[in-house]
Amino acid sequence: MRLIYSYLLLVLAVGCGEESSHQQTDTSEETASEAPANTTDSAETTSTTSPTTSGGVEPNSAETSTTGEAEAEDTDDTAGSSTTTVASDTDDPASATEPASDTEEPAEETTGGSDPQPCVGAAGPVKAEVIAYLESQIGDGETDGEPGRLYLRFSSQSFTCADPHDDLACGQHWEVSLQIPAEFLVPGVYALADGPIDASANSTGDGDVCEKGGGAVSGTLEIDAVEDGSVIGRLCHVRAFVLEEQILLDGTFEAPRCPL
Repeated sequence: MRLIYSYLLLVLAVGCGEESSHQQTDTSEETASEAPANTTDSAETTSTTSPTTSGGVEPNSAETSTTGEAEAEDTDDTAGSSTTTVASDTDDPASATEPASDTEEPAEETTGGSDPQPCVGAAGPVKAEVIAYLESQIGDGETDGEPGRLYLRFSSQSFTCADPHDDLACGQHWEVSLQIPAEFLVPGVYALADGPIDASANSTGDGDVCEKGGGAVSGTLEIDAVEDGSVIGRLCHVRAFVLEEQILLDGTFEAPRCPL
């Protein structure tokens, strides 16, 4: 019995040994078949993540410089595009400013003549007698046929509506007469030297000779209101030269109008 039992143990031991050898052989074959895949994966991973480890490539290799050139080209492209954008942004204001030159051109004078010198600051009443009347209220043969033209007469002599256009008396009297066309009987500022309003000055000398003289007028007329009973406004920088003397008129006025 012992021999039989020993024989059975020997047979079992040999059988187990052969089965173990077959399992090791299968495991080795499977490991060998999977090894290339692992090696490949390892190589690919190593070459992708770290060129220095897989191939021993130095940092200044051709691959690195190629990448640097690509980045430089991308940088240059970006710089070029940004430069183009800045240039276009810079051109836009220049083109936008071109119409401004049209607005800077001086506007055409609607009333004709030179620009009036504006009145500045406060002013007191003008030192003169003043009266307003229409050309239609002047005697026959003394007008140009514009009945709606208004006369503003400033003088050292007093006049009445009975004869508002009477001559100056002798004895060093003077007058400044403004003739305003009907279309300009509205509030505004007007030049007297070269404008739509005619202006003239006259004076008389003293003594028996009663010398008379006339001259040009310069300055500014500012009309504030034209009413049925009066004309309200201001004279600024008004100068007139007659008989070797100068007439100065600056100040506000309210000229009574002769009734129709």
